[in-house]
Amino acid sequence: MSAPIHLHRAVIICGGIASGKSSLARSIAVRLAYVTVSFGGLVSDSAVERGVPVSRGALQELGAQMISSMGVHSLVQAALHRAKAADGGDVVIEGVRHPSVLLELRTIADLSVSVFLKLDQRRRYERFALKDTDDPSISREEFTTFDNHPVEAETPELEPLADIVIDAAMAAGSVRDQVLEALASRGFFHN
Repeated sequence: MSAPIHLHRAVIICGGIASGKSSLARSIAVRLAYVTVSFGGLVSDSAVERGVPVSRGALQELGAQMISSMGVHSLVQAALHRAKAADGGDVVIEGVRHPSVLLELRTIADLSVSVFLKLDQRRRYERFALKDTDDPSISREEFTTFDNHPVEAETPELEPLADIVIDAAMAAGSVRDQVLEALASRGFFHN
């Protein structure tokens, strides 16, 4: 593997399936001109390389295998290298599902702020059903099965660890603006 990447600033987006992590990360990254790092993207790319189906269930299984076989540090570094994050750079990271990954990210960034997007399962299912073009016929029960997968099981543990908890039921622009205000109030832009 390439040399380890140490970050200057990291905005870390956490939350359950379909809570708005990817959309928020893209929006914040564009606004701040930061690199976007996606753990889901890393797993999807790995699936394609390995000939694994790119379905939610298969990706969850592969993600669990990758954490187990690579370890947290190597997984984080692989995601950063995949995104071409610069050593000493600024990033928005989305798809964090494990407290150990959040803690690793905090150790490799000079300044980090973690954001947990809070949204109940019913609303997340409604969003999922609207956006999942791979299989729009997924039932609420199937969604619940995905939501209860071991890869997702630690996601609720991230809420009390987060620096900021945001009600993700708000409009996307309002969520983004609240995050940017919270970053500014923590002096995130002064370093």
